[in-house]
Order: sequence, then structure tokens, then C-alpha cells
Amino acid sequence: MRISGKSIGIVLACILAVVAGIVVGAHSGPCVSLFPGGISFVVEDGLDPSSQVLTVGGYGDVVSWSALADAPWLSLEPSHGTTDGEATISLSAEVRGMNPGEYSAFITVSAPQARRSTIQVPVNLVIIETEETLAIREAVGGDTENVEIYYDVQPPYSKGPDGTVINLVNCDAATDRTWQELLWFIVSDDTQADAYIEGLYMCGSFAERLHNNAEQAGIRAAVVAVHFEDRSESHALNAFYTVDKGLVFVDCTGGGVDVIHSSLHDGYDYAPDYSRIAYVRVGGDYGLVSLENAHLPSYSFYEEYTRQWQHHEELVQEYNTRVDKYTELLGGRTVIDDYSEYLELKAMYDDLEWERSRLEAVAEDLGDYRWFSLGIVSHIEIYW
Repeated sequence: MRISGKSIGIVLACILAVVAGIVVGAHSGPCVSLFPGGISFVVEDGLDPSSQVLTVGGYGDVVSWSALADAPWLSLEPSHGTTDGEATISLSAEVRGMNPGEYSAFITVSAPQARRSTIQVPVNLVIIETEETLAIREAVGGDTENVEIYYDVQPPYSKGPDGTVINLVNCDAATDRTWQELLWFIVSDDTQADAYIEGLYMCGSFAERLHNNAEQAGIRAAVVAVHFEDRSESHALNAFYTVDKGLVFVDCTGGGVDVIHSSLHDGYDYAPDYSRIAYVRVGGDYGLVSLENAHLPSYSFYEEYTRQWQHHEELVQEYNTRVDKYTELLGGRTVIDDYSEYLELKAMYDDLEWERSRLEAVAEDLGDYRWFSLGIVSHIEIYW
């Protein structure tokens, strides 16, 4: 059977009418769109990033919508509304307490009356530096090349000849404490009393134990690997971030470190306490100060402490030289016949006694001894 051109036109018109009816019927009602299709935040200064805007478009009729974020660090304002044109949502990322890394989330916008009732927008957050990491770098005078900071990563260092690696046990409930609270904990902890055994129980074992003891006590702790410019061996110790004094390094490694002792000619025994505040700065000496004499954790305190010690040692040397002179003049005599000589020697003695008391008062603040530096720090790794 032949079909005329007119008949073809009628058939096509009927088909188009049917198709148009399907499209309209399937897409009847309002629609919703979101712009942009993805959101990214980047944090380089440790502060909350600037807020961003997500636009909700409603077309065809008034649209009621609600928005929900699936990450605690992401907040929305407002979280619901109505529109027959465009509405905006302000997106804010709150990064306080978060660690460096990459985080992802989704914002879900629901509009039950719209043709497409649910739309999701991905959100990406990249934290390069936090307030803590920036403060750490400032405290040790280093950048990303010579100060590496890790979170929830085990140190790749062995603590003994059998290859057993350091195992850090963190407690989710552990928090940063004050400087004084940290000192109280260090005084009460007995890690430094362990025996230092070359090749068997060394700095890594001490640092591991102090870390795990602190975390168990609810104090957030880190293990630190310090590398030196002039020696191949690295050294392990601990770090704490205090809420009032910032970063604090603690070295409880028993033995293996020598001390310098300034003597006022009278030798006496002393038992070093191996609980020490450590002072770490890239390009500077690795310093140690006994716990009772470390009044602040800042490196500037260590520099001033070192200057005072050096000056004190000079004064002690001068004092000992004068004592030798007095002893020489006395010549072992117990009775001085010449009255003028007696007065001269007595004046020397009284002056030496006054100087001795002054030097002892200074030593009370500086300590009976000071620790040798382990070397010049080249770079450090911190494992929280």
C-alpha cells in the first residue's frame, strides 16, 4: 500500500505529539540545580579558611529545600529554605583540632517536590599546616625540608639489635596539658631510672616508654628523632605540646650523656637526674637542662642559661686561683705571728668566703652540673 506525502505528514505530527506528551509528563513540576558542582578548601596558615558559597537554583515553581553535611568540620548556613530563583548557602570549614591531611565530605540537598529530589556536591579539604605544626616549625626554626611532622604514624626506627621497632600506643582521650602539669608527670614517672644498656636498651626504648606512659596518663605525647650535622647516629626523645608554653622537648634517656661539673675546689659526689628538658633548634646545639633548673622550655632560655653557666665557670676558675694564692701565702701555718700579715690573710679569707657563698647561690639556680650538647641539629622528625 502506498502512503501519500500528506498522510506521512499527519503520521509524523501524531508521533511528535505523543513524544512531546511523554517528555512533558515525565518532567512536570519544579527543578533544582546546584552551583558549583564541587567545593575545595585549602588551609596553609593553620586558620579556618574563608567561607564559600553554594547556590541553590529553583525553577518552574517555588521549591522547598534542605541541606545536610556529612562531616563535623563542615557547617552550612542556612541549612534550609525556599526559592523560585536562587538561594545561597554559606559553607564554612572549622579546622581547629584537625591534623594535616586531605579530608572529603558531601553536601546533600533535598527538595522532595522537585523532579530530581536529591543532589550531592563533593567537598574537599586539604590541610597543609595547622596552628600546631606552624608553632612547632617556629619553635625549632625549621621548615618542611628539615622538620617532618607525622600524625598516627609509627616511627620507622628499631630500638634494639633484634630489629624490634618502636611501638607507640596512643590514647584517644589524651589531651595537651599545661607546662606545670607536664613537669608534675615527668617528676612522677620513673622512665629515667631504667638502665641504659648499649646496643640493647637505648634512647628509642626510653622514648617509647615515656610516650606510652604519658598517653596512658591522659597526656598527649610524641616521639622525636633528632639528626645531627656531625654524627651519623640519631637520637630519640619526646615532645609535648603544652597549652600555655607551647612545644616542650623531654629527654629521659638514662646514662650515655656526660656532664660538666664546676668545682669550688671541694670535690663531692652527685647523682645526675636523667629527667631533662631538651632544647632543639635546627642549626643549633642540642641542649639539655636538668628538670629542676629548666624554668622555661624555649630555646632562648637555653641560650641564656648557657651564657650564665659559662660566666659562672669563669668566676669559679678565678675563685679557685685566688684560693690557691691564699693557700700558698698561708703555707700550712695554723698560727700567724705577724699581726699585719694575719689581718691581710683574714681579709683574703673573708673575701673568699663571701665569694664562695655568692657562687653557691648562683649554682643553686644553675645546678651542680650541666650536660654536654649532643651536637648540631640538622633536622628532626616528630611522630604524634
